[in-house]
Amino acid sequence: MLRSISIGAVAALVLVLAIAPSAVSADVPRTVNVAGVVSGPSGTVDLQARAAGGDGLEGTGVGFHREFSSRASFVLQGSVTGSVVTLSGTVSKARFGCLVGTPVTVRADGSTGSIVHSLGPIGCPGPLAGQTLAFVGQGTVVVNG
Repeated sequence: MLRSISIGAVAALVLVLAIAPSAVSADVPRTVNVAGVVSGPSGTVDLQARAAGGDGLEGTGVGFHREFSSRASFVLQGSVTGSVVTLSGTVSKARFGCLVGTPVTVRADGSTGSIVHSLGPIGCPGPLAGQTLAFVGQGTVVVNG
């Protein structure tokens, strides 16, 4: 059964939805800081990532691989859902130049401190070529905003 609705009623509903805070996705400014130690098949990495923004975060990260004495920097983008931070991007600078452009992901849970960091697929020649490495560990995950 169809009912008619006046144009005034529709206009009032649109106005209410336009100004109701719960009906609109707010672009809330926030900052995210992740720092921890993660381990994987190739060793241990000291990891740091920082990002800021509203609904979409942008930032940078750095990983220092203890066994290779190798540092890699990343450019990251991501989001926060509940207490979970997900940042992904690519390696922007590395001791081993063949890693530049390699995909990287940092997923961290602020409620538990758990961190999962992935790197790959690796474009460098050698035994790790083509592999995606996962590093798991604990740290400090702070979300403000």
